Amino acid sequence: MLYFVLTLVLVAVGGFVFLPRFAKTAERNALGVNFILTLIATLVGVLVAINISEYSAGQAEKKDMIKLLNAAVETVDVSFDYSQALHEHFESLDEQTDITKLYHNNMPPLPSYLDDILVLPIVSKNISTSSLSNVVNLSILARHLVNTAEELPYYVNVLETLKKVLELEVSYQLGQLNEQQLELQSTDLMLNFSKSSGVTYKTNLPE
Repeated sequence: MLYFVLTLVLVAVGGFVFLPRFAKTAERNALGVNFILTLIATLVGVLVAINISEYSAGQAEKKDMIKLLNAAVETVDVSFDYSQALHEHFESLDEQTDITKLYHNNMPPLPSYLDDILVLPIVSKNISTSSLSNVVNLSILARHLVNTAEELPYYVNVLETLKKVLELEVSYQLGQLNEQQLELQSTDLMLNFSKSSGVTYKTNLPE
C-alpha cells in the first residue's frame, strides 16, 4: 500500500511539469527537468515492479494457506467419521457389553495435525481472529472430551462444529464471504453448538 501511494505521489509531481503555468519554467530548465522526469520515471517503474511482486507473493501465500486449511478440514473430517461410526456402534450394543474397555481399545483420534497447521506463520498471521479463537477453543474442548465413552457424543459434536468453522474460514479466504458475514455465521454456528452441547459460549456481539 505504501509503495502504491508513493507511486501516485511521484506521478503527480511529474505531472506538474506539463501544466501550462509551468511551461516557460520547464523550457528554461529543460536539462534539469528532463533529469528529474527520468528519475521519477525510473522510481515509478521500480515501485510498480515492487507492487506487482508483493501482490503476486500475497496471492501465492493465500493459495498456500487455503491448501493448508483444506488439509485441516480433511484431518478433522477423518476424525469425525471414525468417531461418529464408533458412537453408532456403541449405540447398537447391548447393556452387558463392557463399553469402557471397548472404548479404550478403540479410542477416537484427535485431529492433532490441526495444531501443526495453526502454528505455521502463513496460517497464524492470515487467519481471521474469530476463526482462530473458535478453532483453538474447540480443539482444547476436544482434548477434554476424548477420555470416556460417555463423552463421545459431545466429542462428535465438537468435531462437526470444528469442521464447519474451518470451512467458513476457507470460504472467507476465497472471497466468498466478507468479514462481517464470517463473523455473523461463525457466531450463529457457535451459539448453535452451545445450545446442542450445553457448553456456554460468550459472543462478542453487543447486548
